[in-house]
Amino acid sequence: MLHNEKRRRAAGVPERRRGAAERCPQGHLKAENLRPGRYDCASCHRDRQRERGRKAGAKPAAGFGENWKCGHDPVTSARYCKGKEKGCKVCHREKQRLVPYDAEKVRDYVSRNREAVNAYRKAWRAANRPDRVEFRQGGPEAVSYARFIGNDPCVYCGGSSQAIDHINPVTRGGMGEWSNLAPICTSCNSSKSNKHVLQFLMYRLERIGARP
Repeated sequence: MLHNEKRRRAAGVPERRRGAAERCPQGHLKAENLRPGRYDCASCHRDRQRERGRKAGAKPAAGFGENWKCGHDPVTSARYCKGKEKGCKVCHREKQRLVPYDAEKVRDYVSRNREAVNAYRKAWRAANRPDRVEFRQGGPEAVSYARFIGNDPCVYCGGSSQAIDHINPVTRGGMGEWSNLAPICTSCNSSKSNKHVLQFLMYRLERIGARP
């Protein structure tokens, strides 16, 4: 590059300066359209590339989702981030599940965003209070019963309860009726997940090393 500059100076060719002209021959403002590290206009370069593709008989650019190999519907599975199309949200979710859990990273994020995390937790608790949808489906009796047993000890370990458990999980056909509700602590609620009662009790026995 330096050798070429010397040759141009020796031949009397005027030195080109980046952005010397205010506008390109097409009228574009160079201050806004300069290509990084180049002398020509980005808009003109783009137009030339498109024209070159048309002359070569290139296929038109594929629309959003037309070149997805996953087979998911681009209309229902499109992922948007800050108003921009970012690909398939189903595939993105599956990739995120494979990322190993980093407890130190989570603690660091919570410490730096304490107010936002507290606001999210408060909104979550408001959306998951005892009279949420699952209990309303059981009628007013289920709502009243959930409030009545809210301060009872956990039915599985005897500790203080912080939630209401569906004895027969909703994901396995359980209903929101009052007979299917029981107080439960946070630890047991997390361990039970969507297990049936018998499965959960067998799981607790295995944890403590007991054999039925």
